[in-house]
Amino acid sequence: PSNQNASATLNSRRRVPPPQETEEFTKMGKRHRKTRKKRTHEKREAEQEATAGLAERVPQCLVFRKGPLSQLATQLVTDTRSVFLPHTARRLQTRSHNHWRDFVNVAGMLSISHLVAFSATDWATYMRVVRVPRGPTLTFRVSAFSTSHDVRHAQKRPHALDIATDPHFKQPPLLIMNGFSDRSKPTTDLMAVTFQSMFPAVNVRKAHLNYRRVLLLSRQELEGGDEVIYVRHYMVRGRAPASRSRLKELLKAAGKENGDAARATDDVFAGDDSDDENEDHSDDEDDQGQKKDEESAEESDEEDGDESDDERTGALGRVLRNLSRNVPSATQLRLVELGPRMELQLVKVEQGVCEGKVLFHKYIHKSKAEEKEQEQMIQKRKREKEARKQHQEHNVQKKTALKEQRKRSRKPDTEE
Repeated sequence: PSNQNASATLNSRRRVPPPQETEEFTKMGKRHRKTRKKRTHEKREAEQEATAGLAERVPQCLVFRKGPLSQLATQLVTDTRSVFLPHTARRLQTRSHNHWRDFVNVAGMLSISHLVAFSATDWATYMRVVRVPRGPTLTFRVSAFSTSHDVRHAQKRPHALDIATDPHFKQPPLLIMNGFSDRSKPTTDLMAVTFQSMFPAVNVRKAHLNYRRVLLLSRQELEGGDEVIYVRHYMVRGRAPASRSRLKELLKAAGKENGDAARATDDVFAGDDSDDENEDHSDDEDDQGQKKDEESAEESDEEDGDESDDERTGALGRVLRNLSRNVPSATQLRLVELGPRMELQLVKVEQGVCEGKVLFHKYIHKSKAEEKEQEQMIQKRKREKEARKQHQEHNVQKKTALKEQRKRSRKPDTEE
């Protein structure tokens, strides 16, 4: 019996023979083999280049505040960001110690084309529009403004909006400018070019009428020679005419083939459309008189049949037939104001990014001697800035040379 137990243990320790290599086994083994590396990085680089080129073509803006602002002015900054969506940073956070050079340095990496900064003094709120990286800088005084909350609160039926998910903010608004055709003032042309460059250009041949928002800039001159730019932000909503929507409801209840539905609609809306019926009858009679000589007899018979239908059902009867034949009809476009509202007055125009020569100032007028002195000061600042850069580069080279010298002096000690 002891020999039997020993043989049983030996049998249990024997290795199980490998399975036969069937078709299923070979297929399963191939799944775990190493696959060849696909050159996905080339596709990613091509996509990045394409997106970079698109980012250069599409203007992008950064809207932020500079310095302390009131609660209403801070809300105005947030509302202004919604105007430039989707080509802006909706959740941009800034700090008090951020300078203009910080935003200019970041703008190059993020393909930012414009900077819009809000600041305030004891007298007024100001908005600066800067073209990155070389300027110019336009400073506007915000003489009056209303936030989006105030605009919606004044509406009878405000439209509920969620900026993060609403499709109206998935594409930029259509820019409409009024009153900028006056070329007597050079600042007018400069403002027009600046505002146009802040939004994507519209190609008339390839443009599609799918704009969901409209930004209106209206320039008006006041009595004293001042000019004001009114800013309005609207949402475009398409809606069928009232009579058409009511007829659709009646058609759903009565059916398209029921002739009584047309008579019922005439009875309901007879008072509202009586003038339209008279005008349509007179127009039809004139058109039929002109077509009798040109068209054939069969077509004239068909027109007579339509005349009898028009006399029986009126203008609503024609709409009914258009609905049954799927004929396209008019659509009402409504503009719902979203806010914010602003009244802007141009105060100053500068070269560069808030540090160059003043080209225009509304309140301060300098003589030629003062302008020459100002230009000399600007040139002096540039020379000082270049000198500081050279001194810093010299110090950096000196430090790197000392580090290399110390490394060389330590190498013989380690070898010993």
